[in-house]
Amino acid sequence: MLAVLRETQLRAGHDPEIARYIAELEDEEPVRGISGLFLPTGPLQAIAEGWGDAFLELADRADAIVMVNEDSWACHICREDAGSLSLSETDERRDVWDALAPGRADLLYAIDPELVPWWCPECRRSYCADHRAGHPHPPA
Repeated sequence: MLAVLRETQLRAGHDPEIARYIAELEDEEPVRGISGLFLPTGPLQAIAEGWGDAFLELADRADAIVMVNEDSWACHICREDAGSLSLSETDERRDVWDALAPGRADLLYAIDPELVPWWCPECRRSYCADHRAGHPHPPA
């Protein structure tokens, strides 16, 4: 991420927000909000005029770095999508991160049932919205 930000700073000129993120990364401090930099409504969009293609390439590189842990679950009955969960490296919930790494819906449910509303702890299975609706163990 540091390389992406340095290249962005070179192309865009000095920007105090980018400089702050670079300094925090160089000092190995926790960095919050960095993924918002490259959003279409983010602060870099205004200064990206004239180098749009390069900006989009840098944004894609930043996204690939920031989004690093995700999983999805299929419905036990129809095999359609039951749900998915993504975390970024800047997420503060390390307990969720650790449970998501092996794709353990049961551990995620124990942390917070709202993280995996498709999971039935009684059946120990995942269900899509259609099959959750008629399920004998409705979510709490």
